[in-house]
Amino acid sequence: MDTYIITDEYINTLTVTEFQNVLYSSAPLVYYTFPDSESELFFYKCLGLCSKKSNDIKPLYHKSSDGKSVELCKIIGFKKYSNDNFSSFQILIETVSGAKTPINSMYLKDMQKSSFGTTLYTEG
Repeated sequence: MDTYIITDEYINTLTVTEFQNVLYSSAPLVYYTFPDSESELFFYKCLGLCSKKSNDIKPLYHKSSDGKSVELCKIIGFKKYSNDNFSSFQILIETVSGAKTPINSMYLKDMQKSSFGTTLYTEG
């Protein structure tokens, strides 16, 4: 049985990339990125976003901060919150329109649901 755990050994195989124009940040941000689809799929499996036997990545949906639109997106990078914390990551997603947004990894499973963000709440 394969084990899918994010370790320092895995992280050392990744590329470090600096991103400009990330939402909510005026400075460039640095993330680990995936050099190939195999390392990207491994990351999804580690986070439980696809089955261990899967060869495909399920789509993710991102709801805009104003709540008015929902777009397909994908993970383009991540970083650890601390060297001791491998259970939660800051994830950098990119929407189909090209917007780059940092999110917490705890939201990713909900973002796989096609209904994610489609219900808009109004006051009143």
